[in-house]
Amino acid sequence: MSVPLFINGLEVTSNETITYSHAVAGVVGSVSVCTAELLEQAITTSKAAFRGWADTPAAQRRDIINKFGDLMVAKQDFFAKIYEKETPVEHMVTFTDFQYTLGHIREAASICTQIKGDIPTTLDNSLALVLREPYGVVLSLTPYNFALTLTLRAILYPLACGNTVLLKTSERLPLLCTELAKTFKEAGLPVLSFRAVVGKIVAQLCGKYSKPILLELGGKAPVIVCESADFATAANNILFAANAHSGQICMSTEVAICVGPVAKAKLQAEVQAIVESEAWTSLGDFEVVSPDASQKMRGLWKDAIDLGAKVLTKATLAAPGHPAAIPATVLADVTPNMRIYAEETFGPSFNIVEVKDIDAAVAMANSSGYGLSAAVWSSDYYQAMEIAKLLESGAVHINSSTVHDEAGLPHGGHKGSGFGRFNGTYAIDSFTQTKSVTMRKPSPLPLSILRGRLF
Repeated sequence: MSVPLFINGLEVTSNETITYSHAVAGVVGSVSVCTAELLEQAITTSKAAFRGWADTPAAQRRDIINKFGDLMVAKQDFFAKIYEKETPVEHMVTFTDFQYTLGHIREAASICTQIKGDIPTTLDNSLALVLREPYGVVLSLTPYNFALTLTLRAILYPLACGNTVLLKTSERLPLLCTELAKTFKEAGLPVLSFRAVVGKIVAQLCGKYSKPILLELGGKAPVIVCESADFATAANNILFAANAHSGQICMSTEVAICVGPVAKAKLQAEVQAIVESEAWTSLGDFEVVSPDASQKMRGLWKDAIDLGAKVLTKATLAAPGHPAAIPATVLADVTPNMRIYAEETFGPSFNIVEVKDIDAAVAMANSSGYGLSAAVWSSDYYQAMEIAKLLESGAVHINSSTVHDEAGLPHGGHKGSGFGRFNGTYAIDSFTQTKSVTMRKPSPLPLSILRGRLF
């Protein structure tokens, strides 16, 4: 049976289907294609449901979202099995993703009753109200990596603010997302449409049609390592952040920028010690989402090595095991003429580079077209804070990992990493709009001045 679409609270199948595959296990099944007619139906029903959901009391919306959270807790193992069936993912990722998800569910429920307007002062002391209202139907497009967190926050925060949601899921996780839709229905959500093609193209379309947009796109997270850093912990955490979920996280560490030769030598030595240890080598090869993703990584490495980069690990460019397997790789002496210097790898890899001083480190970090997450390692917290202020990034983590997200902290990027913010009360600005309403005692305006001189 084909995985169905979910429109107006009902499972809907299409005459047109496509197969989808797990990178290692092969074909998983087929999924219904959302035709133009079905898409129009999904849009129409989402629009029709909007007013009723927007008028639903905030406390009732909160209770529905909290019930959804309770159901998700009960179904944790169920969703983990589907997750692992549809895409290569380690238990650490499914567990962590689920914990993040629960945080977002509870945070989204809490903001239902925190959406507030304002009563500003006016020139003539008349009454003015600034109301916050939902936009209407929100189209959410979500990826496969960290699927529960990234999918559900793109649903939950708009819903909490009174919008309805039309979701285009990742084509790699159709069953997971359909089961999410069923769970929302079980919790009492009246209407939700799933699967209705990315990034800059969507932004262009929104600009063309004057539609508001929140974009959380890619990243190439830099880490600045100062001479006073705790190098052993920095090396450990950089390797973790570069390789968690096989590096397929938008916040994954991609480059360690060492301030001076001493910092580079110390960090490199600590990294070398870890990757040659049994604890690291026993991890074996990592798995990325597809053979194409693996080939992309190898292409980036080959280009860098051909142009003079050094390989600090015992990685091989040949495909080990199955085509989606890939070794974790650390490169040194990467230069701007190499593709890997600027391109997001989205794989288990990072580079170690050296610069002469902190100004050069900040300049290198900011030279990227991305700006989602960054980190600074230093025992001088004043120095670290000054560096953090200069970095063009949506988040900077001092003595910590670039892979960091909390439901109560704003999440979003600068530059090519997008704009707008998810999470907590910060999402209210993204998913509501203001309306000014004024009230005055009836008073006639002086018609005589329309054509005459005022002074």
